[in-house]
Amino acid sequence: MKTIRSLTFSSLMLALLASCLGAGIARAQEWQGKFTLPFDARWGQATLPAGDYALSVDQSGGAAIVTLSSGQNNVALIRAQGHDLKTMDSSSLIVTGGRGMNTVRELKLADLGVVLYFPPSHPGQTAAEEKQMARVVPVTAGAGR
Repeated sequence: MKTIRSLTFSSLMLALLASCLGAGIARAQEWQGKFTLPFDARWGQATLPAGDYALSVDQSGGAAIVTLSSGQNNVALIRAQGHDLKTMDSSSLIVTGGRGMNTVRELKLADLGVVLYFPPSHPGQTAAEEKQMARVVPVTAGAGR
């Protein structure tokens, strides 16, 4: 009787572990989307001219890595500085302006319930100054390339 109970408990624990690993693997999949940048902007070390872009986000290595492409060419690989889990209605880029250049500061991914944060290109700018000049660029989920 003790052996049957032990086997049942072991089977349940194994099933629980497998479902947790499966959820982690499913969540680690690459997210793809696209957006149109109506103005020039900096994102990380990349300077992006106005135009159409595809992006993919890979969170499998711990830190999120965003790959940007324009047409068939990869334009930049950008590592997120941090993230928050949040519920939101739509995906978008939050772009702040000032001091001569727009800068991508956040990537909101509604499908994943996550906001990725990126460093400012002008570290001397205050958060209040950034928020006053913020613009929203819609991001559409779907085929990245």
